[in-house]
This record gives sequence, C-alpha cells and structure tokens, in this order.
Amino acid sequence: VAPAGAEAEADSFEMSIPMVSLEGKLGDVGGRIWGGVLPVFADNGSGSNGGLVQITLVARDLQNVAVYDASGQFKGILRPGSKRSIDVGPVAVKVLGLTSSSGLELKSDPGVPVVYAGFAFLMLTTILSYVSHSQVWAVGTGNGTETGAE
Repeated sequence: VAPAGAEAEADSFEMSIPMVSLEGKLGDVGGRIWGGVLPVFADNGSGSNGGLVQITLVARDLQNVAVYDASGQFKGILRPGSKRSIDVGPVAVKVLGLTSSSGLELKSDPGVPVVYAGFAFLMLTTILSYVSHSQVWAVGTGNGTETGAE
C-alpha cells in the first residue's frame, strides 16, 4: 500500500489482510472465493469516518484479486506477484502474494467448569468404591449402649 501516484518505495508498506471464505454466500458462484477489507486512514483523520477508507478485496481461487473502492465501485483485477498497482482513492494497492490458511476458531463455553467438576466427582467416588467398608452401629438400650460391627 502506498500513496496514490507515488513511485517512492519509502512511502509504501506491506500488510497481511485476513480474508474470509465467501463460498456459498454469493449465490451460485463456482470456485473458492475469499473476501477481505483493507482499512486505510487518509486525510489525517479529517472527513467522514475520521478519514477511514475501506478497500474491499475479493480473491477467486487464490489467483486473481478484484479490488473495489469504499463505494463498491470495481477498480480492477490484480494478480499476485505482478508489478501492477491500482489507485484506489488515496492509495495505490499492489498484491504481492496470497496464502491460504486454516480456519481455526477459538470459542468459549461457560459450561466447561461444570463438566470438569462432574468428572472430578466421578473420579472421587470411583476411588472411594475400592476402599473396603465395614458397618458399625450403636443401639441405645435401657441399660446403656450396645455397639456392634461387621
């Protein structure tokens, strides 16, 4: 990403954009489709949205990347590794490469402590079932207390 029209590499920087699978969400479109948003701050934070411009990237089969500006206007197609760039608003966009990754999801389940507590109780009672037990009783009579054991 570099300022639009800029030839100097000093003003450019590389970014990794996470992309989400759009497969099945766009109707009957074949192939693998991935979408991502490139957030760019322009105008030193002035203007609408604090100067935030969102550029949409849509990759098909990890070979071509379609570039759309903040209003959804199609700006062009880039191939990974090509030296071509597209001016989108205040920046020039160039795709250096695409890499697929796994869809690892992290989730939180509030019921996990209950399951662990139940498992711990089950283990405790299983261990206690192996301990030999004996019966001891005491009976109160008119002459005192009688005890017995088995």
